[in-house]
Amino acid sequence: MQIALFSIPMESTAKPPYAAWIKQQGKNVFYTEPSAEYLVDPRNYWKLADRHKQDAIGDAIAWQAANAFVGGECEGFISCMSGRSQMMEGEYLKRYPKGKHVEEALQDVNGNLEYIRKEWQQQPDEQRMST
Repeated sequence: MQIALFSIPMESTAKPPYAAWIKQQGKNVFYTEPSAEYLVDPRNYWKLADRHKQDAIGDAIAWQAANAFVGGECEGFISCMSGRSQMMEGEYLKRYPKGKHVEEALQDVNGNLEYIRKEWQQQPDEQRMST
């Protein structure tokens, strides 16, 4: 579905036949203003991965979920980045602690933690929120 959404020219999303198809998807898709595109709600990937947890494909679907487009922009804000990391890599590691992509997920988490360590002093709003 995400590939189909990416293939729709943005100027055509409000025109037939695309508008009706997007509307038919309901809460399965959402529009994100910063990137001006429609995205599949990542919760759909997680639900699908959960349905296939006992199957080999479940791990692959969960990794897709962990790397799904979520919309919006964190723009370097630590709280946003850490929340997204929990929502993405954290969920993958929680659901598939022995999964095929554990090393990659841990590398992503470590990259985020390294950024937080380096940038903490540069973000006084973040510091104030933690006290």
